[in-house]
Amino acid sequence: MEWLQSLSKAIDYIEENLDKEISLDEAARIACYSPFYFKRKFACITGLSLSEYIRRRRMTQAAFELQRTDQKVIDIALKYGYASPSSFNRAFQAVHGISPAAARNAGSTLNAYPAVKFSLTVTGGTAMSFHVEEKEKIRIVGIRMPLCEDMEKNQMEVPVFCQRAFAEGKVREICSISDQAPEGILGVSVYHGPQDFYYYIAAASKGPVPKGMHECVIPAAVWAVFENDGPFKESVQGIFRRFYTEWLPLSGYTYAQLPDIEVYPADTEKPSAGHSEVWIAVKKKRRFNIMEYQIEVRDVEPLRVAYMKYRGSTAKANQVFPNVFKAIRGKADGAPFFSYLSMDPETKNGEMELCVPTAQTPNGNGVEIKEMPRIRALCVTHTGSYETLPAAYDALDKYALEHGLKLEFPFREVYIKGPGMFLKGNPDKYITEIQFPIEEE
Repeated sequence: MEWLQSLSKAIDYIEENLDKEISLDEAARIACYSPFYFKRKFACITGLSLSEYIRRRRMTQAAFELQRTDQKVIDIALKYGYASPSSFNRAFQAVHGISPAAARNAGSTLNAYPAVKFSLTVTGGTAMSFHVEEKEKIRIVGIRMPLCEDMEKNQMEVPVFCQRAFAEGKVREICSISDQAPEGILGVSVYHGPQDFYYYIAAASKGPVPKGMHECVIPAAVWAVFENDGPFKESVQGIFRRFYTEWLPLSGYTYAQLPDIEVYPADTEKPSAGHSEVWIAVKKKRRFNIMEYQIEVRDVEPLRVAYMKYRGSTAKANQVFPNVFKAIRGKADGAPFFSYLSMDPETKNGEMELCVPTAQTPNGNGVEIKEMPRIRALCVTHTGSYETLPAAYDALDKYALEHGLKLEFPFREVYIKGPGMFLKGNPDKYITEIQFPIEEE
């Protein structure tokens, strides 16, 4: 299973860097998820937050080194990312129950946490009741609390928020505005970035937003709806774990990385058990044959370009791109391209440079000249509309995974044939080349 391979590769990256700085962005990129959904998926499958896993693995390695070497405690602390003996001591005791110094005593009992290994487990005997349905956008209205990217902290604060909502009668008010499916009280985590991350207690509603409440619109999607009866906490957590490990690998779908919706009975008292549902947005797997693409590693020569810096969505970048052509009076010496310095897979927002090869000197207006460096890149050419371009990225990712290549930023989308300034042409005949730099040993 490809998702098992990519997730295992991400764990390999973490294991190789336990004594170095671990980049969450890089681990998530290897796993083919945004950082937020990578952490969420890891926690759902393992029952452990990613930060706690890394802490346990580092303390396991530190314990081995304390027992088999004569290195100073402070040197081992620094090696595993702890700047002070006190912070290292706290982390070590949290995992092993004794201090680093005591760990060197003969007969000391320590805890060893092995590296996580992912595999598809075939189970049986317990059915997952579900159905798949397609819905237009879902508008939710309710109260919310800000979340942070520390999952452990969120897991402690959300129950307190829910308890207060019942005690203050907010849930009763939310129940009264529910007039759409999914019916009931909804628990929804909505992530649009570290500064725009909220947990909602809400109802699906088309009515006005009451004072003190907020609305959020979840895009139209195909939903896998799982039903369960029993204790809410165990039932919901169990559904997410089985969704990733049992249902998703064999379903023909992929995770759509939209907000998940937990549906509870419209009860003004706080029940702890009953009938619940979990709505998880999915999309059909793109079926492609890697042989449909000619993928090659080649050198891309240096290039003089006129460029404009841009931060935002690709769709809006296309609206300002013509300004680069205007600045050089339309005198291009090659195919234009976007150079992506960063890209959030979930929001599709990124930092990019909008480039046009040219020998001309631009007339200002935010357009500058630079020399693009020579790169060794993994390249693939795609024929078709921009909406079908993700299939080419899938092929690149699969090729890189199978050949042990590490893809790096910034990457380029080169628009060999695309829409003109006035005539859009036939999107099915657009030609785009993706050039992804690879790490050279």
